[in-house]
Amino acid sequence: MNISKLFVAVGLVFIGLMSRFIPHLPDFTALSAIALCSACYLSSRTICLSTVFLTLLISDLLLGFHTTILFVYAGMGCITLLALRLKSYISLMRMPLFSLGASVILYLISDFGVWLTSGMYEKSFNGLILCYTAALPYLRNLILGDLFYSGALYLIGAFLIAKATCLSDANEAINDFSPSL
Repeated sequence: MNISKLFVAVGLVFIGLMSRFIPHLPDFTALSAIALCSACYLSSRTICLSTVFLTLLISDLLLGFHTTILFVYAGMGCITLLALRLKSYISLMRMPLFSLGASVILYLISDFGVWLTSGMYEKSFNGLILCYTAALPYLRNLILGDLFYSGALYLIGAFLIAKATCLSDANEAINDFSPSL
């Protein structure tokens, strides 16, 4: 892995951790955005998944583990793998759609875990629907957080790539310039 990819991965982990530790609405974090943007800016499936899972693991070690942790990790893994599969379609104009899709995927998988493990809901279709209904305020926060962070991270990444390209082109022009004597 080259240094710029390492810098991006570490930066995404840092942003993800900060989004979980700064005061925020429940589920208003950068986690899904990290899954989407790591697929855009990092080339390897292993690096993308490691970035997402490292962010989750470090923050869960500090915040505490919970009964639905496997469902949250599974949801984030699904989002990352889907984003990697569809990364050629991700653009600034499509990012809100991908962000909304990520929110829905995480909501469906993680709240299925709440229904299955919490004991708060009867183990029936009605209990599952009640669980999903009770979690709608969290879905709203998840959507808002995903839209905010995925837009911001995508724009920051695009800006940094453009800057790096300009610098690279300028360096090439300087290296190619040879005054005639």
